[in-house]
Amino acid sequence: MEDFDVFTDEIKFTKPLYKNILHKYAYDIPATPNGPNYQSSRKLLAEESLASGDDAGCAFYLSEAMSATLRTMAVYRDEQQKLAQDKLRKITSFIKPVKDLIDANPISKTEEKLLLDFFSNDTDDITDILNTFEINEEPPLHRRYLNFGSVNNVDNFQKILSEIPKEWTVIQLTAPYNPNENLKPLEEYRTEINSIYLSLFTNDYLEDCGLPPITVNIPANVHKEGEDPLFKELYSLLGENYKTIDNAQFLNNKRLVQNYWNKREDIDLRMKSVINVMDKEWLGGWGSLLTGKLVDKDLKQKVIQLVDNTITDWGFIKLTKKQKFLLCNLIESCPTLSSQQIKSCIRRILTEHGNTEDIRKVLKCCENCTKEFKFTNELCLKCLSKCFESIHNFTLVDGIKAFSATANLVKDGDELSALKKAKRHPVILIVDELLDTFPWETLPILNHHPVSRMENIHFLYYLYKIHEKQIVDGHFVAKCDVGRYVINPGNLLHFAFDLEPLEEPRPHGEADAIIRGVLVQVVERSHRGDSHS
Repeated sequence: MEDFDVFTDEIKFTKPLYKNILHKYAYDIPATPNGPNYQSSRKLLAEESLASGDDAGCAFYLSEAMSATLRTMAVYRDEQQKLAQDKLRKITSFIKPVKDLIDANPISKTEEKLLLDFFSNDTDDITDILNTFEINEEPPLHRRYLNFGSVNNVDNFQKILSEIPKEWTVIQLTAPYNPNENLKPLEEYRTEINSIYLSLFTNDYLEDCGLPPITVNIPANVHKEGEDPLFKELYSLLGENYKTIDNAQFLNNKRLVQNYWNKREDIDLRMKSVINVMDKEWLGGWGSLLTGKLVDKDLKQKVIQLVDNTITDWGFIKLTKKQKFLLCNLIESCPTLSSQQIKSCIRRILTEHGNTEDIRKVLKCCENCTKEFKFTNELCLKCLSKCFESIHNFTLVDGIKAFSATANLVKDGDELSALKKAKRHPVILIVDELLDTFPWETLPILNHHPVSRMENIHFLYYLYKIHEKQIVDGHFVAKCDVGRYVINPGNLLHFAFDLEPLEEPRPHGEADAIIRGVLVQVVERSHRGDSHS
């Protein structure tokens, strides 16, 4: 125990020892692991992968860190259903791993003869009986991937992403690992997030740039001086909202009712303020990574051409594929972003997402920086600027000006003016439990997007394979005459009506189609004049 300091009671792990312990902890897991522990280990492995430049591995480990407890419950429920359908399944589930072990380690003819002589003459009968319990079919990948095991690997993860509809943009937002999760109650450590991992599993420009799924670490919980941190404000707002709703049952006069609606309006205004801070101060230009794929592919090619022209004209000879990818997304979304958001994001892309080894070679550290950095965002702006100048042979200011001019062409020009309200394919958000309270779908950059949420990539792939035949152009297709009612959160609908009751329960996946069907009937009835509001 040479790493143990008897005077401080602390263990100082060297990097190799730390990695060995982490890998042993991460891989020696039971069939149904403890959810929080599994998530923590996967987040740590993701950070190691990102630091070593393994973007595919980082995205995979982060995908494994989503809703592990819920996934365990789904695996358990699936197994219980199988046992209910097949009473002998428990026997076969014990026999199969033993058979796999025997098949993987074949014995010689001599050893086989000795074994057969040792056993009774009834071995053939016993073998025939055991064969009746054999599981002949291997479950499809979408069922196996839901489990915890060797099938969950980077190759299968990428295979899944290649199979889901090309129209989908799948994005995951993950809170970093925080050791205080093991020491503090949820109410305290859930507000300690200062950055998030934004992973793009599928995106319009990934294939064009020749990239696997990528992850970027972006600032979070950003707020102006004197204001409450964003997480604290949101949870305070939600607490007041629940309290207001609970007290609504005691309203018994006009004054109390008016006070109730005044409080509701105040909560609405505060929520709008939270969304505004998320958009302006927190995400800024990084919001461009949340956008869906353009239906009009010509617009996408024009954006790529503009970025390529800027790279060529200015001689960005050492710009990485990841940097080009991030710039394409940013330039495409610049009509909905402010100039300050665009410039700030360009600066971070050019300085923090370049080749790490190139930066180490030219880095001349100031007193606050070190060459032993894990991520480039640990370095100060002064050091990063000098590194950029040494690598590209012109200043960071000139680099920002170059791409800002390209952004202005898109933002103010006529050729790509259609980008602001261009039709887009669906966005599917996978959001960490510590982040899922935020109203991501209401961000201005997603105003013209069809957006939905999913617990993790495992459930998304599972449901897609079940309903694959009913998904056309990235949308679930269902009959429009199966609805009962419509939720009207925006007070946009003014017609009340009755629909025919359902003959039988419908699958949850038809929810969007139900709402579409109801809206069609609203319009038809309003035109006929038989609505009653």
